Amino acid sequence: MKNILILADLSDTCNNTLRYAADLACAANAERIILLKSQYVSLYAQLLPSADFVQLSADAIDEERRKDDAALKQMADRLTTSCGANIKIEVATSSEPLLRAVRQVIADHQPDLIMVGSDVPGGEESIVGQQVVAVAKISTVPVLVIPCGASRKPLKRVLVPVDPNAIERLSLIDQLKQLQFTTEPEILVLCVDPEGKRVGHEAENAGSFKQFLQEYEYDVQYTDDDDTVKSILNYASQNEVQLIVALPGKHSFFYNLTHSSITEALTTNSRLPVLILK
Repeated sequence: MKNILILADLSDTCNNTLRYAADLACAANAERIILLKSQYVSLYAQLLPSADFVQLSADAIDEERRKDDAALKQMADRLTTSCGANIKIEVATSSEPLLRAVRQVIADHQPDLIMVGSDVPGGEESIVGQQVVAVAKISTVPVLVIPCGASRKPLKRVLVPVDPNAIERLSLIDQLKQLQFTTEPEILVLCVDPEGKRVGHEAENAGSFKQFLQEYEYDVQYTDDDDTVKSILNYASQNEVQLIVALPGKHSFFYNLTHSSITEALTTNSRLPVLILK
């Protein structure tokens, strides 16, 4: 993993993501970290007064951007101190909305991984944290979501929830090696199967698991719990998992959840990051 893109704002959520990113970048021998901050101001915000009857002027917008630039420089300086001279720290700002800015940076800089923090319910809300799901859906590279309060730990056990209709997507698990997260983690596969899709296909499924996970130590369990989020988080807690991996595609548990549900899934257990593969 050479290049890491961090979506930045000025929240505590982002500060925690920076700490996690510094540890990960050093462990994975990354070469560059890019801090991206969207400074987009909508036309409505410029033309119409806010609820407090404050209307943004051109001077006020410029002042906010100067504050952003100073804060980003401080973030970059902290990362430089944490990561050392071997990892280049760059700052990028954009006047485009966040999703458009992310697409542009991906095209221009080709990061290997995007890192974004997620909010804790009832705590401070971050602009980036509110758009976690949208960023994950438009990104063409893996996205690592860091719940506020999570700290990086060596990956010994990785949980992969999977729909029985999409077992072949386990072939994407090799991205863990490509990203240099870890060399040989134990893969815990949790088949989320409330409709009993596995019935009659047990032997076929076992062969597929062996085919796609033959290079790993792995274990497969099934759950028929209708509450997908609860079953995944309970299993992760009971089995001392350090990372949840979400597979892409229409059968992914991640993409089938609503925004509020995925926020709950990512933050109820604040110690577990979620890696969304592509």
